[in-house]
Amino acid sequence: MARAARIAACVGLGMALVAAAVPPVVAAPTTPAQIDPAWPVDRRGDGCTTPTWPVADASVDDSRVLVIGDSLIRDTRADLEAALTASGWVPTVRCWGAKGTDWGTQQVKRARQLRQLPGRVIVSLGTNDIWWLGIPMDVAVDQMMRALGPKREVYWVNLWFGEVGYQLYDRLPHPAKANRILRAKAKQYPNLHIVNFAHAFQAAQSQGEPVGWLDGVHLNPAGYRLRTKVMVEALGT
Repeated sequence: MARAARIAACVGLGMALVAAAVPPVVAAPTTPAQIDPAWPVDRRGDGCTTPTWPVADASVDDSRVLVIGDSLIRDTRADLEAALTASGWVPTVRCWGAKGTDWGTQQVKRARQLRQLPGRVIVSLGTNDIWWLGIPMDVAVDQMMRALGPKREVYWVNLWFGEVGYQLYDRLPHPAKANRILRAKAKQYPNLHIVNFAHAFQAAQSQGEPVGWLDGVHLNPAGYRLRTKVMVEALGT
């Protein structure tokens, strides 16, 4: 009996030593991070402030919307967030000036890492896709849609510029070409919906509303208000 007790004690000690040598398993976080700690601090006027994922219980999950955009979102971010919130949405905004759709795909992947990729996503990109050297816009849209997957509803704002824009920026993408690409991709991806800002802008102009541009690309206050309105309305209720 004494020998058996000694053996049992040795076995127990050995198991304890093994257990002490194995690091504890840390469970993956179940609550999304509130902010993105990797967002650049030095924005030099181009970037938005750090994206915020409002902490709330699961009851708001169906009301969350992620907005990914360039300077056209940056310049009206506060008004857009306020309008979305007033309509019952819980927005998170990722935006940076002079960025194209390839950058947007990176933001989708980052949001997924942070568990901040909801079922609805507004995309306001394309102005810089043909402007700078980079991958063609149609390829970039494919990459983003694959990153988002087929189960998320994607609302993509189409393009419209003023004549001054072509004079100031000789490598702007032609809105008609960019919008044709978006329409073709909407047929390819059933979850891709076009937010027809181009039509809304032209209709508002024809009715004498004071919508316009600051430089042919960036809008005046009335133009930004219209753009915000059509984005919010596209989501429905």
